[in-house]
Amino acid sequence: MLKLFALQVSVHDVEAARDFYVNGLGFEVIGDDLLPQAMYVKKDDLTIILNKVEQPKEITYPDQSQMIINLVTTDLEGALADLKTKNLNLLHESAQECPVAHYIAVADPSGNVIEIIQMKD
Repeated sequence: MLKLFALQVSVHDVEAARDFYVNGLGFEVIGDDLLPQAMYVKKDDLTIILNKVEQPKEITYPDQSQMIINLVTTDLEGALADLKTKNLNLLHESAQECPVAHYIAVADPSGNVIEIIQMKD
């Protein structure tokens, strides 16, 4: 039987990715013994392997087929204000709407997209 182990995210700069995921989004480093090739970060039950590749990804969000990490909040405006103070690469300056939630998106230094969502009541 298959079980979820981790999500692997390709990054061109592992140290910049560490700063983004840890200081920007609140993940914690749970393993860096594979540096400089990879490191493990975790938030709640989600483990991400930050794996080094040669080139960053060109951001064509939301028009390109891609995997997007979704983090949920009950205070989207507060999360947006917090992300703005951290000078992250915000892909939205204000909340966007979809049928089930409001959301904002941010890109890591390699172009991987993370959406911060607040579910509708």
